Amino acid sequence: MRPASKSATATWHPRSAAALGFTLADGTTDFVSGDSLTISVTGATKYFPYDPTSVTGLQYAGAVLWSGYRDATSADRRAVANVRGPMKVQAAELTWGANVTTLSQRTAALAQLTKQGILSI
Repeated sequence: MRPASKSATATWHPRSAAALGFTLADGTTDFVSGDSLTISVTGATKYFPYDPTSVTGLQYAGAVLWSGYRDATSADRRAVANVRGPMKVQAAELTWGANVTTLSQRTAALAQLTKQGILSI
């Protein structure tokens, strides 16, 4: 007799270029044809400064913040952001975080935004 349901833990960052992936723990019953797995996604969407040196998902540009710099060091702050286009931004008017130090890093971020319909001019 097979168990009625299975569960797994997965991690994924919304700005990641990769699809959602997970690994079932060793010792669980093997899947057979017709089995399914339900994945529930919970939590709030939060955005952080683009950081090309990161490996936690912050290395993916995911939005343009329109309401100016918001210091969210001690608490979350509300802000207005565009997360997809069609839209155009003046690349020369963008403010970059401390870890964005080269033109190639800015170009990479703008290319990522282009894939979301946010075009730089």
